Amino acid sequence: MKFQIEVNMDNAAFKDVPNLIELNRILVDLMQKLSRSCPFSSIGPEDQSYLSDINGNVVGFWKTSD
Repeated sequence: MKFQIEVNMDNAAFKDVPNLIELNRILVDLMQKLSRSCPFSSIGPEDQSYLSDINGNVVGFWKTSD
């Protein structure tokens, strides 16, 4: 199984501050969400979710695949 992350860094949230700060915030948020769900569930094939920037705009996704 593969775990894939894609983030589009072409919007204003990545231009207002150094882009690594916003990318780090998105990845830390993802890590925290996955950590909270770990004791209760697991990731399976074809799971996915969207990733949002600080302004609430969808900028990417994570997904699993075989």
